[in-house]
Amino acid sequence: MSYFKNAMKLFVVHDKVLFYRDFCNNIDTGIIYRPLRSRFMRALRRLHLRSSLPLFSVWYTNDFRAAGTRSESIILFDSILTIPAANYLKKKYPSIRIIYWHWNHIENEKVQKNKLDDTVEQWSFDRADCRKYGLKFNTQFYFPEFGNSRQIVERDFFFIGVEKRRKDQIERCIQLIDDADLTRQFITIGNTRKEQLEKSLSYSQVLELISSSRCVVDIVSDVQQGLTLRPLEALFLQKKLLTNFPQIKDYDFYRPNNIFLIGEDNPSSLREFLSLPYDKTANKYIRHYSFAQWLKRFQ
Repeated sequence: MSYFKNAMKLFVVHDKVLFYRDFCNNIDTGIIYRPLRSRFMRALRRLHLRSSLPLFSVWYTNDFRAAGTRSESIILFDSILTIPAANYLKKKYPSIRIIYWHWNHIENEKVQKNKLDDTVEQWSFDRADCRKYGLKFNTQFYFPEFGNSRQIVERDFFFIGVEKRRKDQIERCIQLIDDADLTRQFITIGNTRKEQLEKSLSYSQVLELISSSRCVVDIVSDVQQGLTLRPLEALFLQKKLLTNFPQIKDYDFYRPNNIFLIGEDNPSSLREFLSLPYDKTANKYIRHYSFAQWLKRFQ
C-alpha cells in the first residue's frame, strides 16, 4: 500500500541519486532534470538559472512537468537546482503538497530558504536547522536491503567523503588510527568538481568497502547537528562506528561497544574498542530509520 496516493519522489539533476530506486516500493521515483552529458550544456543550464530568464522549465523532464496531474504529494530533495523546481511545481499546481527535504545542513539561508514559496513544506534531518529556520523534523533514512552484504574483513577503518571544511578533523582522525597501529582506507575527495568526478565511486562500491571493514568512520563539520548517513550504514550493516559527532550519544541506537566518540572516549582504548563484541541490542532501532518509516512520518 502506498503511503501517498499517487505520490512521486523527485531527485536532483541526474539519476545517480536513484541508485536505490528498486527499494522504494511505497512511492514512485523520478528525476527533475533532463540528463545532460555535455559539459557545455550543463554550464548553459547554470547560466540560465542565474540569469532568471523565463522558460527555465525546458530543462525539466516531461515526467516532472506533468507530476502535478498524477500526484497529490511530491517530495523533492534539496539542491540549488531544486529550489526553482519546487517553485515551478507550486505555481503550476497550487493545490498539491510539496515537501522540500533538506538532507544537507543549511549553510546559506538566503539560498536554501528565502527563495522557496512560503507554501512549500520544509523538512530537515538537522534539529538545529529545524529550530533556527522553523522547519519540520524527520530522521535520516536508510534501506534494510543494504544490510545483507557480507565480506571478508580487509581493514579496520574505512572513510569516504568530500573534504569540505573537514580537513583538520580528518587528519586528526587518521593520526588517531595510526597511533593505535590499526589499518585504514581513507578516500578524501577535494572540493572541485573535477576531483569529485575522478574519485567518485558507485554506492555499490562504497558498500563493498564498508562490508570489508570493521569500522565506519564518520567525520562531520563543527556546524552540523544532524545525523549523517554513515552512522546508519554502521547500524544497518552491524559495523562499529568512529565519529566526532558528539550528539551521537543522544540517539536511541547509541551503544558504547559499537560507537567510539572522538574527543570523549580515551584515544588509547581505540584498539580495545575494536575487540569488544558488537552490541546487537541496537538492532531493534533499524526499522525506525528505514526508508519506509521515514516516508510514513511525512503523513
